[in-house]
Amino acid sequence: MFKKINICILFLFINLFGQETVEVKGVGLDRNSAIQNGLREAVAQALGTKIISEAQVQNFKLIKDVIQTRTQGYVQSYEIIEETPFPDRYEVRLRAIVSLSPLEMDAKSLAQWLGGLRFMVVYDPRKLRTHEDTILYEYAYERMNEYLARQGYRYVEREVFDRLKDEAIKLLGKDTSAIDYAMKLAFLADAEFFINISNIVINQKEKGLGTTAMKATIDTKSFDNCTAEGLGTVVGEGDWVLGTDIIELKRKAIDGAIYNAGEKNISLILKYLGEWCNNGAPFELRFYGIKYKEGRKLKEKILSDPDFGGQLEIVSAGGYIKMGGITFKKLPYELPDRILDYAESVGISNLDLKLLYGRQASFAIEGVRVQEAEEKERALEAIRRK
Repeated sequence: MFKKINICILFLFINLFGQETVEVKGVGLDRNSAIQNGLREAVAQALGTKIISEAQVQNFKLIKDVIQTRTQGYVQSYEIIEETPFPDRYEVRLRAIVSLSPLEMDAKSLAQWLGGLRFMVVYDPRKLRTHEDTILYEYAYERMNEYLARQGYRYVEREVFDRLKDEAIKLLGKDTSAIDYAMKLAFLADAEFFINISNIVINQKEKGLGTTAMKATIDTKSFDNCTAEGLGTVVGEGDWVLGTDIIELKRKAIDGAIYNAGEKNISLILKYLGEWCNNGAPFELRFYGIKYKEGRKLKEKILSDPDFGGQLEIVSAGGYIKMGGITFKKLPYELPDRILDYAESVGISNLDLKLLYGRQASFAIEGVRVQEAEEKERALEAIRRK
């Protein structure tokens, strides 16, 4: 029903104490920011050369970036070897002792959880009223994908977006909200996270002698689509750009706004992913064909397992019982078997896994239809037809 994904991780122990001493340079606007930059570089160096092999792991860059946001707990101690203030920056050279055991543990967990993760950039074509709107949004969409590519992150390609956007509208109808549309589109494309682009505004000032100044702002929102959790709304804002070519100016204005929005969104996402190292990855469980009382018994059984955590909220949601707010510390593919065993133990028979979408698992009693599984099949067929 689903395949176990083997991720090769190279673990090397440097000494009996599981420590690595590294010397790095840190650069920042002031002394403190330079030190923090140096500590992040120390962790990255230990990760890249002593713990995990870049060539052997999917999403290595994402894993590295997540871990670099969590220097506390990895850096056992450090000393400043040299520090130099400059007019526009501060530089330090420091020697840090990095604890390899927690670094190894987090790298292994993240490699398991993030190995196949993809991002999707989304905009709602139904909201575009003019040809100029279409041009601006498509340009912003392409620039955000380019930003993700430069960061080394995996993302859904343009052709998949084009093939599935009409399918999402068919499933939802024309009056659905932009976020619901984005969530459905990301689901069909197997993207666990999406960045939704909306409300592009370009301010323009005439500067004389045929010169124009432009500045763009773009509203964006990041989502964990497996748990339907919004990570935050950010506004990307670029600098004023000057020129005489209006089309080129609009592109440059959008370039600046998208870069700013990309930085802010990725910062939100990295912080969110970093929390998985402490608590386990968040999941949403859906059960079709079981009663609410049965769901409560199953919830109690699940929470008795130390590998599960979180609040585990249970609600009845449009034809199925949904359990959200749950975390799981083991591999994603281990979760279904664990859930099915617990269901059997509380008297829920003939339950089977119908769909595993990232960290969203849908189960159903034999003979009960699962709408999202059927939607997935139709989406695959839509891709094959084109």
